[in-house]
Amino acid sequence: MKNFNLAAKTSSAFTLIEVLVVIAVIAVLASIAVPVLAGSGKVARQAAEVAAARSVANAMQVYSSENNGAVLPGFHVRPGEAVTDSQGKPIGGQPAKRYPWRLAPYLGYDVETAFLASGQKINDPGEMQYMVSLVPSLGMNTVYLGGDDRKSPNPFNPRFAPSFVERGGITRMTQVLRPGQMIAFVSAAYDGSGGGDKQPGYFSVEYPAVNVDFRHSTDKALVVFVDGHTELLDRAQLNNERLWKNVPDADYAMH
Repeated sequence: MKNFNLAAKTSSAFTLIEVLVVIAVIAVLASIAVPVLAGSGKVARQAAEVAAARSVANAMQVYSSENNGAVLPGFHVRPGEAVTDSQGKPIGGQPAKRYPWRLAPYLGYDVETAFLASGQKINDPGEMQYMVSLVPSLGMNTVYLGGDDRKSPNPFNPRFAPSFVERGGITRMTQVLRPGQMIAFVSAAYDGSGGGDKQPGYFSVEYPAVNVDFRHSTDKALVVFVDGHTELLDRAQLNNERLWKNVPDADYAMH
């Protein structure tokens, strides 16, 4: 008769306790990994927007250089100015008045890199002209930088142009008193529905932080100054009106 050593037999199956331990370990690792991955995504988006901001700032300087020192208008098409997309198709109406397509030639028409750095999605190619003009990642300080013909009095009316400059607006780069302390562009968002559900991107921002999106680290917005340098500023800092206007050094005070 053969003797069988039953005690020597072992089972290769996991016990219930072992399965529960494995599940618990996976859950802990997932709880660590998800925030890290989410954080890395935010860092990548911020880096992309900073790179886009520098490109936009450089393009604004090139625009001024090639237009006899004139500042890119915030919301306006100059007489005789032809605004087109990358295919040479004419753009008119409000999309032409908004800054993106007027600046696009100085960016090599790389509008996706320069203006859609915050993850905006344009699903319909037929909407490209309109959406790029409406929701660029960075909003322009249209009220004081270059002027906005939606505002009264119209800064592009020769009759009112002097008062526009006196109130802190600029139409030429030589007028800038504090290029490193005057806002040109800020990360923006727009609540199109009015329900508080903001979507990234909008072409215009204005004091006090209207349409500004504090989407970056510790609730800060990316700011591009007229001299081209960038900073991350919070709401309190952007509520300083002197950052938005062209005022003398003696009147400037950072809060």
